[in-house]
Amino acid sequence: MPTLPIKHRAKRKDKSTEWVYGFYAEKAIMRKHFILQEEIQPYSRETILKEIEVLPETVGQLRHINKYGEYYDGDVYYHAGYGMETVSAICEIQFSLAHGTDDDICTIAGNIHDVPDIINKVNELPT
Repeated sequence: MPTLPIKHRAKRKDKSTEWVYGFYAEKAIMRKHFILQEEIQPYSRETILKEIEVLPETVGQLRHINKYGEYYDGDVYYHAGYGMETVSAICEIQFSLAHGTDDDICTIAGNIHDVPDIINKVNELPT
């Protein structure tokens, strides 16, 4: 049985720097990084893969999905009982789920690529 590709997110390299979602690919020889998106050809059943060049430092893997949304590497979320946490390669969310329920993990406050010091800013808010 073939394995399914893992969904990723990254910021476009062009001037728009918007988030794009799809499957990650790297062309190491060219030192370029891409998100691949499948597009259906008009009036056809065929699809093509569209390559969107992205900033490699913003590439994040999808780590968790719950009723609040999708959680990618670099996202900052509130975890009940622990405070603000960052999704990372070691997947803190999965670790947290082992010690609580899906409801303990709340909405995403932002991410470290849009607001690099987001955890400090959230912790500075008056209670």
